[in-house]
Formats: sequence, structure tokens, C-alpha cells
Amino acid sequence: MKKAIKIIGAILVVFLIGVIVFLKTAANDKSIYISTGFEKDVLIKVDQTQTTKTEVAAYLSDMVSEYEKLFGSEIWNENMDGKPFEEYILEQIRGRLTRVKCMNQVAQSRGIVLSNLEEQNISKAAAEYVAAVEKEDIKKFNITEQAVADMYRSMLMADKLFDDLTYEVDTEISEDEARVITIQYIRCDSLQAAASVKSRLDNGESFAALIKENNAYEYEYELRRGELPENFEEAAFNLVTGEISDVVETDAGCYILMCINEYDKMKTASNKERMIQENKLAKFNEIFEPYEAKLYAEYNEKLWETISVKDTIRSSVGFQEAYDKYLK
Repeated sequence: MKKAIKIIGAILVVFLIGVIVFLKTAANDKSIYISTGFEKDVLIKVDQTQTTKTEVAAYLSDMVSEYEKLFGSEIWNENMDGKPFEEYILEQIRGRLTRVKCMNQVAQSRGIVLSNLEEQNISKAAAEYVAAVEKEDIKKFNITEQAVADMYRSMLMADKLFDDLTYEVDTEISEDEARVITIQYIRCDSLQAAASVKSRLDNGESFAALIKENNAYEYEYELRRGELPENFEEAAFNLVTGEISDVVETDAGCYILMCINEYDKMKTASNKERMIQENKLAKFNEIFEPYEAKLYAEYNEKLWETISVKDTIRSSVGFQEAYDKYLK
């Protein structure tokens, strides 16, 4: 996913008090205003921008496809953060789209514009996506090249604002900071039991055999810095491939580690990019949130209740896929 689309979470707190309301959030001014209503198929309004049901369906279709590829259709029977997974995903889309529209407002105020080449590529991306959508869904979701082009234009403006506000962020991250390793481990409930296992390993017994004897479940872990207790990570990252650690004590038990791969080059490169983007996002939020706090957001709650993961756009080309091909 593109940077701007990766920015998740609700942006403005929205209350429903008998009718649709929205919250103005400013440094020293917080007031609730009653909505003046929505045009047909409009789900979100942020000042002068609108989000339609078509746009939500395009985002949702991509997410449904991605999650079902990873976890199967059973994922919709699961819960996330104490709520049905479908509800969780719809909240994420709602938050993302709200922020993208807020970003468009700020981008315009900062004089950010699209070039002729970018406009041409928007048209190409929209044409390719619409051509790939099944005919029945073109009519059902009111999909037109102009509507999709407007959606891509909004996404690109958000991306350009993100780049504009984060171009000075330090992107220097060392290989060791980003290094990804793979370990296997044996877990014991007590230091005494772990010492006994370590002694058996020192006497030549197989690490794999002792894993089966001691571990009730998973025994391999792909590790990045900052994920597990400091002493666990220190022991893990100091190992070379094939080396076995001493006993490592943690609040969750005692561990003996073996390094399977001390440096996964491809995953380290991916992790470095993730860390850079996290740094950029932190800087972006620091700069952008004061602007965002002055914007209004309204939600058509009645229409939101009709959105379902079972009602998605069928297309041989993903909505984000076409965007990335021409505009990434």
C-alpha cells in the first residue's frame, strides 16, 4: 500500500446523538455541530471534500481480497480489539479515508498541485481499473472512469503532501539496526530445567529433539529489534548462524536459543524501509495534526450501516494495484 493509505486510525471523534453530528477539534475550541445532511451515496464529508460509497467499496474490495488470501474467508468469523473483524476493518477504512480527505484540504492550502503527466497517469490507471471490473458491478457501484480518476487524484494529493512534510526526515538506518534474524528456541519453566537442557545440548544432544521434548507449540521466530525483552534480543542478535546461547531468563520463562539465520538480507531491507516509513509517519503526524484538528468531519451513519464485506467489487485488477502501476 502507498504511504498515505497506510496511515490508519480514526482521526476525529464522532458522536451520534439522535442525528448525525460531527466534532470540531481545535486547540482551545471543541464544539459539536449538527450535520446539514448528505447527498446520495456520500459517506464522509470533510469541509469541501466528499467520500462516496463507490470509493469505500473500492478500498474495501482490496482489503477483503488481501485478508482472504492470507487467512481464508473464516477471517470474518474472528474478532479484533473486542469487535467483529468486519466492523474493525470498516472502522479502519473510515479512518483512512477521513485522513486522506483531510490531507487533501491541507495539500490544497499549501499550494500542492498535480502535473500534466500525473493527470495523464491518473487517467490511465482509472481506465485500466474500470476495464477490469465486471460489468454487473459497474452499474451496481456506479463506477465510471471519472469517479475512479477523482479517487486516484485524492490519493495522489495525499501522497504528495506526505512527501512534502517529510522530505527532511533522516532516513539513515544501519544494517544492524534493521537486521532481521531467525532463531529457534527451547522454553523451560524454571532455571533448573533450562540448565539441565543446556547441559544435554553441551553433551551433543540434538537441539531439534529437545525442542520437541520441551516446547508445547511454536519454536521458530523471525526477530527484529524492539519486539522482545532486551536480554532475550541481546542474546539472539549476538549469535552467529548455528550457534546456541546460554540460558536466557525472562518473565515468561527460561530460554535457550539457536540462530538459524543471523542476517536475512531481503527481510532486513524490507524492515529498513518499514523503519524509515515509521520515522516519516511520526514526523508527518507531528506537523499535520495541528492542521487536521481544525477540520470538520461528518459521517452518514445510516449509510455506513449498509456497507458489508459481502458486497465488494469484482475486478481482475485491484484498485490499489492500478494506482501503484501508474502513480507509485
